[in-house]
Amino acid sequence: LLSRGRIVEISAECMQQVTFMSKTIDNFKNFFSPSKTKKEFSVVNTLRSTVGLIDARLRNHGIGIEFDIKQDCALYGYKGELQQVVLNIISNAVDAIIERNCTKRVVTILADKGDGGAIIQIQDTAGGIDESIITKIFDPYFTTKAQGKGMGIGLYMSKQIIERHMHGKL
Repeated sequence: LLSRGRIVEISAECMQQVTFMSKTIDNFKNFFSPSKTKKEFSVVNTLRSTVGLIDARLRNHGIGIEFDIKQDCALYGYKGELQQVVLNIISNAVDAIIERNCTKRVVTILADKGDGGAIIQIQDTAGGIDESIITKIFDPYFTTKAQGKGMGIGLYMSKQIIERHMHGKL
């Protein structure tokens, strides 16, 4: 039986996710559009709000998030696109932790200020990427997931966003 407070909390989480998905659709629809407007945003606030979007999934699978914030910095660019990349990488980490049935279930996000930008590192306890496929992970349509579980475009699109739109490196 759910309390009224829990129902309100779940409803708020659902609305937050629906809003984010709507923005995601707009981001992909406008991915190659030159008319997008860049804005300044906090890297740490963006990371925290992105994690908030998948908090329920993390809790359902007993996966913790640890933040290791060295120094925040502001980026001038597309906040929604950075959120897409972070969400994709965390989702991949969660999938790996679940698939490998890890006993230690933690995703760690490090943020620091770098030369002219931000350094963001996302690590998990799933054991890393197999050396035999490491050179293929950014190829379009490459996936290690079972049929119907992944399309193989997430890391490809993430790399495009970071390198082409944000002039960074993934």
